[in-house]
Amino acid sequence: MTAPPAPRRDLAAEPEVARLCDAVKSAAAEGRVLLPRGGATRDGALGPFSGEPLALAAYAGIVRHTPTELVVTARAGTPLLELVETLAAAGQRLPFEPPLPAREATLGGAVALGTSGPARAYRAALRDALLGVTLIDGTGTVCRFGGEVMKNVAGFDVSRLMAGSYGELGAMLEISLRLEPLPEWSQTQALACTLPEALARMPALAARAGALSGLAWLDGWLLARFEGSAVEVELDAKAAGGETLLPEDAATRWARLREGPLSAKGDGALWCLSMPNDAPALELPDANWALDWGGARRWVRSTADPGAVAAMLAPHGGHGLRLSPSVVRTPQPAALRALEQRVRQAMDPSGVFAHGATPGEGP
Repeated sequence: MTAPPAPRRDLAAEPEVARLCDAVKSAAAEGRVLLPRGGATRDGALGPFSGEPLALAAYAGIVRHTPTELVVTARAGTPLLELVETLAAAGQRLPFEPPLPAREATLGGAVALGTSGPARAYRAALRDALLGVTLIDGTGTVCRFGGEVMKNVAGFDVSRLMAGSYGELGAMLEISLRLEPLPEWSQTQALACTLPEALARMPALAARAGALSGLAWLDGWLLARFEGSAVEVELDAKAAGGETLLPEDAATRWARLREGPLSAKGDGALWCLSMPNDAPALELPDANWALDWGGARRWVRSTADPGAVAAMLAPHGGHGLRLSPSVVRTPQPAALRALEQRVRQAMDPSGVFAHGATPGEGP
């Protein structure tokens, strides 16, 4: 039985939301810059930001969870781990397998960074799971985009722009997400191989329709995770070959991939690269690699400078984000930069949220 639609609530009338709106309006009038803050657990993933904190962590809690409809709406300050645990108790989960860097990390922060885990390529990206977002724009107005339904044909889906917006399009208040049931069974197969061998084998594994929910290469092992019914998982795991990891061992390895498999400490810079999964291994100096998403996401520690990394990515249409020693991304196409600027101008005409947290571009 389909649940009735949630009644429209006037968020602007809530005291905490009214306070936040007044803070934004005041900043716009006085030319001040605000930085939306949740748990402040991922500052290392931001650019060299500046601005007064706009505290959102107190605006927390699950507003509506409809298990039969596989939908949840929660306030942006809701601790992400608390949400994950609540959903698990109901036999459900977020399909994008978000990183869980600390107990204080919030749902709004996860959306602002646009972070998705190993399941992204096989279940959903965070952006794909977003159904609706309510936020305060740069004029101090409460705006609602999308809703709590799987299909929204009212127009351009502005809510998805919040994924990876780094808090520069507004202060998020509520977020609606689609969910999925927990699988009956999960099993990970591990095959010892080199990086080129892993890249050669991954396309065949990814092309097989079935229960695949993770495909990675870490510490010299090709990892293939299968989730679903016990029968389906057994068939796909047998076809993949290799050895079956114990559940605890498998969980540890996938957690490393979810949170970031390479240490930020050591010689050289740490990069996260996005590129076609059939692209060959890049010849970077002193490189230490880890792969995810069937080869489409690649972490590397290398002594190569940003210009050399960008040059290596260009022929493949890829892009990269340097995570340490400082955050910087490879140059974006001019058309994309222009579009981003137009969106920012529309959402925040006074530059209230122009705090610079979005990583800048390298040479």
